[in-house]
Amino acid sequence: AVTGSGLLPWVEAYAVTSLASITVEGYILGDSGGDGQANPGETVSLEVAFRNESGASAQNAVARLRVASPALVVLDSVAALGSIPAGGTASGTFTLQVAPDAPPGEVPLAFAVTSSLGSASTGFPLPVYAPFLQVVGLRFEDDGGDGRLDPGESARLWLTLRNDGNSPSPSLTLILASGNTGVSFSDSIALSPPIAPGEEVETGEPFELVAAPDLTPGRLLSFSLAASGDGFQTHLYFRSHVGMPQATDPQGPSRYGYWAYDSGDQGYPEAPVFEWVEIDPNYGGSGTALPLGDDETRIISLPFPLCLFRANHLGSFGVQQWVGGPGFHGYGELPELADSRGPGPALLAGGVLGRSGAGRRWGRVHLL
Repeated sequence: AVTGSGLLPWVEAYAVTSLASITVEGYILGDSGGDGQANPGETVSLEVAFRNESGASAQNAVARLRVASPALVVLDSVAALGSIPAGGTASGTFTLQVAPDAPPGEVPLAFAVTSSLGSASTGFPLPVYAPFLQVVGLRFEDDGGDGRLDPGESARLWLTLRNDGNSPSPSLTLILASGNTGVSFSDSIALSPPIAPGEEVETGEPFELVAAPDLTPGRLLSFSLAASGDGFQTHLYFRSHVGMPQATDPQGPSRYGYWAYDSGDQGYPEAPVFEWVEIDPNYGGSGTALPLGDDETRIISLPFPLCLFRANHLGSFGVQQWVGGPGFHGYGELPELADSRGPGPALLAGGVLGRSGAGRRWGRVHLL
C-alpha cells in the first residue's frame, strides 16, 4: 500500500518468482591411484554435492560440467540431480581424466545447473598434484678429461633434475635427443629414481653421446629430454656449448643463426681475406673530410642500398649513413647519442673510426 498526505491509497499485488540459487556444498574425490589426489594420468571421479539456496524446491535439476584447461579431460559431464528441496542438497557424479603432462596447480571447474527455477552457475577449483621437473645441472666425462664435450669427442653425460612441483615424481625413463645434426647417441636412454618436491637428483646412469669433429667450438647445442613413468610424462629442454672457442674460431650463432667470421679465423673457408681500402686523401685516398666536433653527427647519402643485420631484426636501411664525432657510424634512422659510449647498435667494420687531423674523422669500412 502507498499512502501520503493528499493522496488516495493505492494497493497493488506482485507475483514474486523464486530465482535459482544453487551452489557447490562440497565434493568427494576418488582416483585410480588411491591417494585421494588428482595426479597426472589418473582417472578421477567427483561426487559433487549441490545446495539449493533458493526459497523454493528445484525440480528436475541437471548439472553439466565444463573445464577449459587442457590439464583435465571430461569423460562424463552430466549428472541428473532430481528434485532439490529449498535449503537441501543433492549429489551427482562426474568423471575426468588428468592429462599425463598436467602441471601442478588448481584447475577451475564450472557447473551449469538447470531446474524448474531456471539456470544457475557455480564451481570450484580442483587441485592437481603433479611433479614439475627442470634440468638444473650437467656433468660430462669425456675423452679429453676436461669435463666438457669437444668436437670429435665422445662423452658420458649425467643430468641433475629438480622437482619444483607439489607431488613426488615416479621412477622415470629418460630419453635424450638433440636437434643438432652434429650430435649422435650411442646410448640415449637413462633412468631416474623418484624425486620428492624440492629435491635435486642426478640420473643414475649416464647418456653416451658423440660430437662430430666439424662442430664449431662454442656452438650452443639444443637437447630435449622426454621423461615418463606411472602415467606421468613431460618434455624438458636445455642447451650446452660444445668445446671452448679460441681467437681463431668464429663467433655465433646469433638468435637468427648467423656466424661472424674475421680474417683471423684460420682453418675456416668462410673466413674473409682482409682488404684495405685507403680513403684518406692525405694518403692518396678518394675520401672526403668531414669536419665534425665532439658529439656531432652528419648524414651522408650512399649511392647504393645496404642490407644490415642490426639489433633485433634484419632489414634494408636504404641509402643513408650517419657518422658521429665520437667515432661511431651506422646506417638507417639516426639514433640519439646518449653519451660517448655510442648509440647502441652501430657498425664498426674494419676498425674503429679514427681521427685524422683536428676536428676530422675518417672511417675504414670493410664490407663482405
